[in-house]
Amino acid sequence: MIFVGKMKIAAFNFNRLGVTEVENEAVRNNLIKIVSRYSVVVILEVILEGKEEDGSSMEKFLTHLNNDAKNINHPYEMQCNGFLGPGKLKEKFVFFYRKDEVTLIDSFQYEKDGDRLHRPFVLYLECPKTALCVYSLRTKAVFRGLPEGLNMKIAAFNAKNLGWKKVTDKTVVHYLTKIMSQYSVVVILEVMDKSGKAMERLLKKLNNSSNSPYTMIASCRLGRDTYKERFVCFYREEDVTLEACHQYEDNQIGDVDAFAREPFILRFSCPSTVVKDLVLIPVHTKPTDSLKELDELHDVVTSIRQKWGTDNIIILGDFNADGRYLSQKKKKKIRISSAPYHWLIDDDVDTTSSNFNDHTYDRIVVYGQSMLNTIVPGSAKSFNFQTEFDLTDEETLSVSDHYPVEVELKEQKAQTQRKPAQPRTAKTAKTTKTAKTAKTAKTTKTTTTTKTAKTTKTAKTAKTAKTTKTAKTTKTAKTTKTTKTASPEEQKKGPQEMNVAPKRKRGPPSDTLAKRRELEQMTDQHDDA
Repeated sequence: MIFVGKMKIAAFNFNRLGVTEVENEAVRNNLIKIVSRYSVVVILEVILEGKEEDGSSMEKFLTHLNNDAKNINHPYEMQCNGFLGPGKLKEKFVFFYRKDEVTLIDSFQYEKDGDRLHRPFVLYLECPKTALCVYSLRTKAVFRGLPEGLNMKIAAFNAKNLGWKKVTDKTVVHYLTKIMSQYSVVVILEVMDKSGKAMERLLKKLNNSSNSPYTMIASCRLGRDTYKERFVCFYREEDVTLEACHQYEDNQIGDVDAFAREPFILRFSCPSTVVKDLVLIPVHTKPTDSLKELDELHDVVTSIRQKWGTDNIIILGDFNADGRYLSQKKKKKIRISSAPYHWLIDDDVDTTSSNFNDHTYDRIVVYGQSMLNTIVPGSAKSFNFQTEFDLTDEETLSVSDHYPVEVELKEQKAQTQRKPAQPRTAKTAKTTKTAKTAKTAKTTKTTTTTKTAKTTKTAKTAKTAKTTKTAKTTKTAKTTKTTKTASPEEQKKGPQEMNVAPKRKRGPPSDTLAKRRELEQMTDQHDDA
C-alpha cells in the first residue's frame, strides 16, 4: 500500500475472487469494507468460474460497493482487463477508483510475443489533488513499455475569443485547463488579451491543477486592423525547452502582407523524444484568404529551414481548410498540399464543435519523411471534449467552437549499454594456439610478470626459466604489462624491451646438466599448474 497525501492506493490479492464470493453476503461485505478504505485499489486473482459465463461478477460487486452508505456520495468506477492465463484457470486485474479523486486517462494491456502468462495491465490516472504526477514518470526507462497514449502530445487549439471574460468564468476555465493539461505543448489561437493579464491568470489556473508546471510564451498582437489576436504557447518545462522564437516578417518582394496574422514560430529541444530539435509553426488563416495564406506557408518553411538549419517542422492550427473556404480542387493547387509535406488530419475528421457543420478546419502538417517517421502512426486526431467531458451543446460552445487537434511524438527508447571493445593487442595475444599456452594462461591472471613469478619456488628460478627451451609463458601477451599496440618508438627497441617473447637460446654447458634438469622439472610443474 502507498500513501499519497490523503489518498490511499493499494493492491490486494484476494485469492480466487469470483461469482461465489460476490454472492456470499458476508464475504462481499468484508470486501466492501476493505475496498472502501482506498481511493484506488487493484484486486488480483479475479477468476472466471464455471457458472459465470461473461465475467460480470465484478460489475455486480461494483453496484453493491456504490450502494454502501460510505460510497453513495463518493462512488467508484471500475476498469479491468480480459482474463489471462496459460491453462483453464484464468485471472484478471480489476481496478476500483473513486471518480471524484482520480480520472482515468488511459489503460493498456502489455503484450509480448509468445507470452502466455499473466501480463501487466497498466492504468494511467490523473490525480489533481495529490503531489503524485504519473505524467512525469513516463520519461523513466522503467515506463518504456507503456502505451503510445503516454508519448509526448502536441496540440493546437482555437479557443474562440479567449480573453478575460472566459478565464474568469469558473466553468469555462475548468474545462480549458482540463483540455490543456493533456499536452506537453499546446498552442492557443484566437487569444484576445490586450494586456496579457488574462493569459497570466490562465497559466496560474493551469499550474494549480497540474503537478508538472507549464511556462507560457506569447506573440505580439497580430492583425491588419483593429481586430488583433495573439498566438500563445503553453509548454511543460520538464518535457521541452524553448530554444528560440521568431515572428515571421511578411515582407516578401512582390507579395507583401500575405498573412493577416503572421506565423509566430517556436523552436524546442525535446530530450525524451526521437526528434530532438522541433520547430512549430502555428497558423490561423483569415477564412476568405486561406488559399493564399496556406500557399505562402511554403515560403515560411523555406525561410525557417535556411534560418535554423532544420527540417523537423510541424505546421498546426486553424487552416480554415474546408467547406466554402477551401475546396478539394483549390487545395491541390497550394504548394504545401503535396510532397514533401504530409497532412496528418484527414479530410473527414470533424474539428468543429458546432452542430451546424462537420468541417475539417484545423490541421496538422509535417515537413519531410524524417519528421513523419518521428510521429506515432495514427495519433493525429481532433479531441472531442464534448464527448469526453459529457458537456451540453451550450457548455461546449462556451469553451470553443473548435476541437483541439493533437499529435504524439515517438519516445526515445532507452539505449542498451554496449561493453567497451577489447584492445586490439588483446585479440592478437590469442594467436598462441598450443595447449601448453592455454595452460600457462591459467597461471597468468595477474597483469605483471612479477606476480606470475611467484608461482615458482624462487624469483631467480622465474628469471632463469626465460633462458630455457621450455619458457612457454613468455609467448603470450597476457604475462606482460603491455596490452596496447606497439608505438614507433617501441618498434625500435629489442624484443625483450617490447615484452615480445625472444628467440630461444641454447641451453647451458654440459657441466651444469644436473642443474638444468632440475630447472626443467620445476618449469614443467609450473606449466601444469
